[in-house]
Amino acid sequence: MACLTDLRWFPEDNAPFCPMLAERWMKREGLWRSCPISLIGFSAGCVAVRAIASELGSEFVKAIVAVDGWCVPFHGLEIPVYRLSHDRATHENGLAWGGGRAQFYADPGVGHLCLWGDMERVTGWRGGDREPEWAIAADFLRDAVQGAIASRPAL
Repeated sequence: MACLTDLRWFPEDNAPFCPMLAERWMKREGLWRSCPISLIGFSAGCVAVRAIASELGSEFVKAIVAVDGWCVPFHGLEIPVYRLSHDRATHENGLAWGGGRAQFYADPGVGHLCLWGDMERVTGWRGGDREPEWAIAADFLRDAVQGAIASRPAL
C-alpha cells in the first residue's frame, strides 16, 4: 500500500484540471482509496482536487491545500481546506467560495506563478485559524500539511 509520508507529483504533461486523468494516475500509483492523503492543487488544478475530494470524502482525504484556486468552491466538504493566494484581492474573493480552515495571502502581492514557484520568498498574512500574523508562504504550506498528517489515524 502506498501512503503519503512522501510526496507524489501529478505529471505536468497531463491536464491538472481534469479529475478523470488525476483519478487514473492515482489508481496507477496505488493512492486511490488505499490510505489517507492530503491534496495540494495549484490554480486550475484545484478543480481536479475538489472533484477528487468529493469522490473520496473525508475517510481518505484529510486536507486540501488550494494554491490560488480562484473561484473553485470548497463549500460542503467535511475536509479541512487551506488556501494560499498571491494577493489580497484574490484572497478576499476566495473567501466567498469557501474560505477554509486557514488562509495565507501574499503582501505585497506577487505574480500567480511566483507564489507556486518561490514560496520560500513569499511573505504575507496568515489568518483564519488564529489572529492574523506575518508569515512565509512555505511555512504556511508546511504547517497545513503537517497538521493534516498529525491528525490522521494510525493505519
